[in-house]
Amino acid sequence: MKKAGVRWGLICFLTYLSAYLCRVNFSAALSGLSVARGLDYELLGTAGAAFFAVYAVGQLINGFLGDHLHPVRFVLLALLGTALCNIGVAFARSFFAIFLLWASNGYFQSIFWSILIRLLSMVTDEKGRSGASALMSCAMPSGYLISWCVLAPCFEGRNVLLYFLVPAFAALPMMLLWVNKSALLPKGHTHPLRSGSLSYDFLHTLGILRREGILLLPATLICHGLIKEGVAFWIPTVIRGAADSSRVVFAALALLPLANYAGTFAAKWLLNRWENTPFRVIRASVFLTVPACFLCFIPKGVLILLPMCLISCLGCCANTVLVSYLPMRYGGDDAVSSLVGLFDFCSYVGAALSTYVLGGMISDRGVHGMAMLWIAAAVCECLLLVAMALKEKKRALS
Repeated sequence: MKKAGVRWGLICFLTYLSAYLCRVNFSAALSGLSVARGLDYELLGTAGAAFFAVYAVGQLINGFLGDHLHPVRFVLLALLGTALCNIGVAFARSFFAIFLLWASNGYFQSIFWSILIRLLSMVTDEKGRSGASALMSCAMPSGYLISWCVLAPCFEGRNVLLYFLVPAFAALPMMLLWVNKSALLPKGHTHPLRSGSLSYDFLHTLGILRREGILLLPATLICHGLIKEGVAFWIPTVIRGAADSSRVVFAALALLPLANYAGTFAAKWLLNRWENTPFRVIRASVFLTVPACFLCFIPKGVLILLPMCLISCLGCCANTVLVSYLPMRYGGDDAVSSLVGLFDFCSYVGAALSTYVLGGMISDRGVHGMAMLWIAAAVCECLLLVAMALKEKKRALS
């Protein structure tokens, strides 16, 4: 990346990292919330599903807005909103209050990704996009690593409100950074941010998908989100139920972010090696997910983490391309944020389905029930990718 791209990459990375700490803390706090508030996992899973559902709809709305509105106020609103929602959950006593606040947090969280990816598309060229995508995608496992393996051990056995107050106050330095508009605006760029009215709509975005022959991609992303986010949301609960001690839990949970780092950098390496052919990387990752899901039936106890880490690694590899690198290629259509919003919307529709359904499956069938759902979603994703590949081949021959 160029110097401006590196500077912006770091700003966007730190912003998204602080935001991520205000969302993955819920999964780390599930056990504590269950005990402190007297709520079972299935009920709390409903709150998680509400977060993903609102997040998905918010991605769609804010994705389109992000292509036409100035980002500074948008990001400030998101940082303030997510911090206040976390503070509210910390002091909430009823399930209704937790449900409402965490669903609201889903909306504020939905602002970040699309607008930050659009900003990066403006200051990076074709060669720098794989690096920018990898850097932004690293914010996700970094958030998990800090939340699960640094903050959670410090808060173990203490008041559950710490899980939410500390990430909320961590967002304050980023708010101060974004207040300084002049330091953040890309000067002299050929595609300045717009402050005018919306000129592109949903049909325009669908037109791009039709032109590129990837109309089936939204359905593919629903299947993808069902697997990837399902693993991330429930893995702390699964490991806590299988491990004998807190030390084993935190050591085991450290493996998932490391696996996600591996998936992110694998995507960057494959994009460079395969000359920036994104769908080749996506197909390779998704096809390998099917046998990885079958591996969940073999290990017992805490060893179940190993196939789950492999699934998450492959999911991050594909996700880096799907919701970061691929939309950046459409800066010329002024549709980067819109495409990111649409893609993330579909992904988190799958996440909401996964979170809601798996809450009951964990109680009834354990990890094997989860694996069966992931296998079905992975097979569907493979079939959709094959259909798009065949259609592309047909277009090339005609």
